[in-house]
Amino acid sequence: MKPISKAGQRTLPEKMLLGRAIGLRMNKFRNSENAPEEIRSNEPEKPPEKLIGPEPHLRGILKTLRILEPEERPDGEIENWKDLYEKVKPYHTMYEFTENVREAVCDYLIKKIPKLKEAVPSIEDLNEEKLLHALAHNWFSELEEIGGQRREVLLTVAAHVVKRIETLAEKKLLGEADPKKLGELGIDPSLRDLIVDLLDASAKADPLFVRFLAYSQLSGNPPEAATPTGLHLPGDLKTHTIAELFPHEAKFIAQRFTAIIEKDAAWKKRPGGDAMARYIEVLKRFYESKNTEEAARIQDEINRGYAEVVATDFPIILGASGTGYYKEPYLDPEFKVSIATAEANRETKDFARARDIMADNLGVIGAAAFAGNVRKMGVKSSIILGGFGANLTFNAAAEEDPVYSLFLDEEIRRYDRLFPAYRNVIEGADKVFSGMPEKANIDYLEKMSRTETMLHEFSHPVHPSETEQGRRLGRRPLTIIDEVKAEIVWRALIPDMLEDGFFGDKEQWAAATLMGLVMCLKNEPDVYIKAEVYNLNSLFEQGIVEFKNGKLAIQNVDAYYAAEKRLAAEVLALYDDETMTERKAAAWVKKRCAPSEASQEFISFVKSLPY
Repeated sequence: MKPISKAGQRTLPEKMLLGRAIGLRMNKFRNSENAPEEIRSNEPEKPPEKLIGPEPHLRGILKTLRILEPEERPDGEIENWKDLYEKVKPYHTMYEFTENVREAVCDYLIKKIPKLKEAVPSIEDLNEEKLLHALAHNWFSELEEIGGQRREVLLTVAAHVVKRIETLAEKKLLGEADPKKLGELGIDPSLRDLIVDLLDASAKADPLFVRFLAYSQLSGNPPEAATPTGLHLPGDLKTHTIAELFPHEAKFIAQRFTAIIEKDAAWKKRPGGDAMARYIEVLKRFYESKNTEEAARIQDEINRGYAEVVATDFPIILGASGTGYYKEPYLDPEFKVSIATAEANRETKDFARARDIMADNLGVIGAAAFAGNVRKMGVKSSIILGGFGANLTFNAAAEEDPVYSLFLDEEIRRYDRLFPAYRNVIEGADKVFSGMPEKANIDYLEKMSRTETMLHEFSHPVHPSETEQGRRLGRRPLTIIDEVKAEIVWRALIPDMLEDGFFGDKEQWAAATLMGLVMCLKNEPDVYIKAEVYNLNSLFEQGIVEFKNGKLAIQNVDAYYAAEKRLAAEVLALYDDETMTERKAAAWVKKRCAPSEASQEFISFVKSLPY
């Protein structure tokens, strides 16, 4: 859970009124002539209400519309965001489609950021490249300094504006595509229409998340007994659903889902189409529910329905909130529309095989009892067309609940492309990855990168967090320990997996695991860094890995893997310890996940790397 700002100490009336005030500002945004057509309201603007005192709140929120102002090019031509789709480069696959649209958006946004910073003084100190990544790619983890602050809400609104630009470009391109071009993307006109309908419904999760974000910052810590679907308000003993606290957005989403269900469409007759229709109907009921117990039951139905759709050959996937990131344990409002294309399906087959090999070898670390947990969950790789809601600030490349999902374009964009550069930090990496042309070498390393991502996800069901053993650790320590576990379990199994036909060799995977560790230290949020520090501290202390002359050097590969097994056994023992308490778990995290002097020196070096 991200830190709560000092504003969280406001009185109850102020907190509630601020939530309404944000709603009013969003109404102004909807009615602005610069607002995207999809979110502009036809309702007359109501007179502003005096809901809060003179202290300013989000005073730069309307200035995010600077992103939409037309630009005059040197040749005198006016560049309008609504025509951005015309700038998108030719594409022949769904991956190229999403990449080329994102590239056009980034080129457009680069010109806007200086003016946006000038208009909004509270963000003028932010690095422009990181700001671009946050607004265009939704990588808010690069702006850790804004966590829990009001400007985080402001930038979330700006990211929403950018997302609407991108979504409009995608919809226009899809709308103009003939059946042949749609075939290149792996869809037909009926599926295209469903995609557009889902994008229109899901986009409302953006303003819903903006309000949820403000609520999260101002409502204090949830009580220990809080549940994912029952939201608490300070001083109120009653719990509330999303539909109760955010009725405007929730009603819009439910109505759009209803329209999709009631429409007579050819996609419903495709294999898996009936499962998709049932799933959308369950989502609709969740956003109508004003009873927290009912919402909890419907959430279970959502998880089952999502898994059912993924298990079919239906190519369109609509991921909904299954976990909470911003304010644990509450579910983050989100939707992710993605397409299981031919290239993504090839990855799915490889991942499913890796899952099964890993499950078969869990006994090596005394975790054979969890092999069924790992193996029973479905695997799906897909390409994102629209990530809305919490995806504005936490756009995950992969998820483990309720199925193992990898979003191929986001994974490539955020991790795989960067991964080969980290060969430079590992002593001998060039040698162990030699013997193939550089292009093939890059492709191989990128495959290792995304396989690491999925192996991490496959490790989560080993001692699932939602069990008595997990709950003993306490909410905050469990969040960290669960990521430590997921980072260490699969590494300990590599030698045994290789004997069962897993690709690569021990030397390659030893180098690749360290490359992943370094990349995480460079780019990821604190909770993931703690997981890597746990590993790094031990490797340095035992002399198994040394840092000298700007490189990490493994002294003995077999000793390296033996150390990983010992570390995995230590983490799993935390769950098995019947005397474990939240206090003891927190003490373990403080002791084992804080960087040693050697690790801190290396982290400082990593932060200075140019890639």
